[in-house]
Amino acid sequence: MAGYCHGTGWSTDWPGSACAGRFNILRTSGYDFCRNVEWMVCAAGGHAGVGNGDIIFTYKPSALDIGLLNDHDGYHENDLYYLEVCALNELCGNYEEIFRAEVGETFRCRVDAERWAAAAEDLRAFG
Repeated sequence: MAGYCHGTGWSTDWPGSACAGRFNILRTSGYDFCRNVEWMVCAAGGHAGVGNGDIIFTYKPSALDIGLLNDHDGYHENDLYYLEVCALNELCGNYEEIFRAEVGETFRCRVDAERWAAAAEDLRAFG
């Protein structure tokens, strides 16, 4: 996010910066994946405090390389991005647009409750 903010000319001294003031920024420190998904559902629906539900990707989802996810032991903070994109893919009825989004473009999720419920059921089936 700091790189995105810097590239747009906004201050990167967040959380108090103009950049942070304009956006909800998903933080991962002290979070787990379940907490991140909870936050993403609220943000995608426009209920996270700031903004209207617009999502701006600071890394192009179509550029994700699953090989990079698998080339190290354990999990790293950046690994959550893969899972977040997958969760949005299941939450949004307009999921195809996620993978057409360019860095800095606005994406607005059209929450699809049936799609999300089906994904939850699939996860429960895995145990």
